[in-house]
Amino acid sequence: MQQFFNFIVLKNIFIVNYKQFKNNPMRTTIFTLLICILQFTIYSQEISRQELSPDVSSVVVYTEGVEVSHNVDVRLAAGRNLLVFKGLSSKIQTRSLRVNADVEMSVLSINHKIDYLTEQNEKPRARQVRDSLRLINASITLLQNESDALSIQKELLLNNRHIGGTENGTNVLELQKAADFFQTRIFEINKRQSKISLDVEDLNLVREKLNSELGELNSASNYERSEIAVLLTTDRAITKRIELRYYISDAGWAPIYEIKAEDIDKPLKLYYRARVFNNTEIDWSNIDMMLSTADPNMSVNYPVLLPWKLNFIGSATSIADMNPYQANLNDNYVRQREQQLRNVQQRGAVSFVPISVSEVGIDLPLNTKYSVPCDSKPYIVDVAEYNLPATYRHICVPKMNKGVFLLAQIVDWEDLNLVEGEANVYLAETYVGKSYIYTRGVSDTLNLSLGYDKKVVVTRTKVKNYTSRQFLGTKVKETIRYQFEVKNNRSVPIDIEIMDQVPVSENSEIEVSVDETSGAEHAVLSGILNWRFNLAEGSKKEFFMQYTVRYPRNQRVETAGKAHRTINAPSF
Repeated sequence: MQQFFNFIVLKNIFIVNYKQFKNNPMRTTIFTLLICILQFTIYSQEISRQELSPDVSSVVVYTEGVEVSHNVDVRLAAGRNLLVFKGLSSKIQTRSLRVNADVEMSVLSINHKIDYLTEQNEKPRARQVRDSLRLINASITLLQNESDALSIQKELLLNNRHIGGTENGTNVLELQKAADFFQTRIFEINKRQSKISLDVEDLNLVREKLNSELGELNSASNYERSEIAVLLTTDRAITKRIELRYYISDAGWAPIYEIKAEDIDKPLKLYYRARVFNNTEIDWSNIDMMLSTADPNMSVNYPVLLPWKLNFIGSATSIADMNPYQANLNDNYVRQREQQLRNVQQRGAVSFVPISVSEVGIDLPLNTKYSVPCDSKPYIVDVAEYNLPATYRHICVPKMNKGVFLLAQIVDWEDLNLVEGEANVYLAETYVGKSYIYTRGVSDTLNLSLGYDKKVVVTRTKVKNYTSRQFLGTKVKETIRYQFEVKNNRSVPIDIEIMDQVPVSENSEIEVSVDETSGAEHAVLSGILNWRFNLAEGSKKEFFMQYTVRYPRNQRVETAGKAHRTINAPSF
């Protein structure tokens, strides 16, 4: 067709100009030469077209989005080559299209469009489910047909149950045989119909599940496909590996950790994993994968530095500013984290929650190829595994929680490229619960909470013999004394910190005096008391706290510092 078009063009040019040159042989020769050059030029502009359907070669998964790469070896003809990549996702962001090009070839244009003409094949899993549904429906139909046949047989028996005529009687033996036959046969029919009803009920349940799965598979992808046309030019015929890259927003990953501590005198094992989801309409099958915290939508303009202003990180009232040391001790952290997870951004089948990462993006290449189906479900991939030297210490705030928390302190943690996220915690091969690796505002030491250590026991008891309430004129004098006992039931020494507090007066009529702290560090402004000590294996330690409060007798003051919280209870 292209050659025919070129011939028509040359013919028209020749007809229009031939009369001007036919009487001049020299001009005729020049004109003929020009026609040949024009014909050569036109033929040299023919485009070699190839249709390609490459599989996904590798992906860079961002926390929100993915860069997909296709690598394919192509034989390019001299001149222009049109490469049409077909069967691609319809969710491609056109502005993200990239094609590699070296000095031997040039990319003239890249065009993207939805392919409405090519009939798309159904997903293999959807075909399997549909085939299963077809077999289930056939089985249900067969059972229903059998039940109908039994019903007809039963009706026939009932309509012919009269024995003998109206005038002649029937002997007892024949009557007995007939009764036995009707009883046996009708019982068998009823029994079989009951079995058929149960089988049909079970098959209907399976059919409902298959229909639900098929609906989920169909909703996960609309089966629209797109194509990308890349126009290349090269001076000579060559074979090149062409890499096509583009960005799709419907994918992502989130970190998940597993922390295992065999004992407090052994290194800590940290398993760094990620949950990856794929909703790009294309399955990823046995491909190279890299995880990244970079922002793929960041501007291509160079960044501008703004003034760097220092301030305190803040109090523990906000999860965004919470000190991780306090976060591991404060139940408010857990509640605020749950609230933050509820305030998610819902996009399609996957929710997104904000996390904090380093300004400079972190790239985490995976050592194993992975397959991630396009179904929006999270799949676990392994990022790294570390044996970390750790310093273990115990912390307890018995006024608020009688449990003793075990903390692992890790130095030089920045080299691990951790991203804040949830962690499943195991202590001595026992699952103890969930923690959260929190990297904001952490200095050179990372504290990881390993949950309760039941082998260390702390008790806080009010000493009644030393606790008194006296009326002195217009004043009330209350003295409160607490006894603390710490038991180390482990076979190794431990470092432990006990935290408590004495009240701080905010009214000039309320006087507080601290009588005994057993050597605790006392923060006068906050009233916080800290006992830090090493406790040998199998030993225990006792210490005391005592304070006195004086206030007007016509007022009420909560001197015992009872902690209260709100829980749900049934109402009858």
